[in-house]
Amino acid sequence: MTDKELNKIADLINERATFAELAEFKHLEQREDRAAWVKNQIAKLDKGEILP
Repeated sequence: MTDKELNKIADLINERATFAELAEFKHLEQREDRAAWVKNQIAKLDKGEILP
């Protein structure tokens, strides 16, 4: 993925994720953990679990 695509996804997640979810992300120090968190958020978006 390009940086532009990642930023677009980040904006969507930031708009729809809860404060607690964003706080959880900020505490993840390893890049792999953050990547897994983002993939999980994308899956939630796909399933409609994060409200638009």
